[in-house]
Amino acid sequence: MVYVPVQCPYCQSTEVIKAGKQTNGAQRYRCQNGQCERRIFLLQSQDRGRAPDSHRQVVDLAINGSGIRDTARWLWHAIDHHTGRVLAYVIGTRKDATFRDLRALLAPFGITHYHTDKAGVYRRHFPLEQHTVGKVAMQKIERKHLTLRTRLKRLACKTLCFSRSCFMHDLVIGLYMNRVEFGCAA
Repeated sequence: MVYVPVQCPYCQSTEVIKAGKQTNGAQRYRCQNGQCERRIFLLQSQDRGRAPDSHRQVVDLAINGSGIRDTARWLWHAIDHHTGRVLAYVIGTRKDATFRDLRALLAPFGITHYHTDKAGVYRRHFPLEQHTVGKVAMQKIERKHLTLRTRLKRLACKTLCFSRSCFMHDLVIGLYMNRVEFGCAA
């Protein structure tokens, strides 16, 4: 049998006893020092949100003026105002390059006027005479967004596994769009 000395990472006390196990089987410990600010701890913390690398990443995002929208994935899609059908879609970041990909897909349709929200990317790429900002013409696409969110929540409730891969998320949403909006499986 090997004796492993356990020291509290918060107060450096060696007055430590076992305090049960996590659901994943990791051993918990309790510090017996009365002045310790945190009583229960793990030797190998599995909380990645408290890791120094995660903290450094958050600080870097804050210093650069970045937010969650800079790292999030967005579904860009364009619909025909009269029929409500999706003409084209692109999945990516909320950057000009992703918008240019969507605009290239819309080029064969010969669209002469666009109704959008207030995102700056639209103002940078559309001439004023072809662009209207407002919510009145956006109701159909907002309805599609609500339906998509509801169906994705239902899908999440019915599945037991999730992927952390952006590729897999983009693939599943792309398959959904192809199946529901274009009537094809691939």
